[in-house]
Amino acid sequence: VLDGLLAATAARPRVLAGALPRDAARIVTSAGVGGARAIDLPVVEAGSGLVRAEAEAVAALARERFARTARTAEPVRLVVLNGNGIPGIGERVARKLVPAGFRLVSSQNASTFDVKETLIAATDERFLDEARLARELLGVGRVALDPQSSRVAEVTVIVGRDFRAA
Repeated sequence: VLDGLLAATAARPRVLAGALPRDAARIVTSAGVGGARAIDLPVVEAGSGLVRAEAEAVAALARERFARTARTAEPVRLVVLNGNGIPGIGERVARKLVPAGFRLVSSQNASTFDVKETLIAATDERFLDEARLARELLGVGRVALDPQSSRVAEVTVIVGRDFRAA
């Protein structure tokens, strides 16, 4: 049922208008477009026809399914700032970085749309390798250490005009 719902909403995203809160509808629609696949939650019988989540199996499933970046075992939070004015650029950057284990926590406009070169800033030396990985995946930009760049994420990408990914 869930697979069918995801496929249907990918084809007709407006079908959820009014049925779900806007943010929830956007998540469901994005999952359908991104080819999300429903999987069974590991459960054990609890008696009387009831089931409960099997804690160890759920933890193993989470470790298997939720990627970490290749360079650290820690989740790396990511902020994307649109510095070139191209609509949807944050989503394009996220599509390149999230599969590598970055966790997008915010995507918004930068203070200006006149950024020429993409900047990938790590807030701490421990995350410079992550910033370099982001630069490698994006194919543009320069990496810098900027402890003041964000208090919400370890890596901040300010997207410049040099980034033109489809």
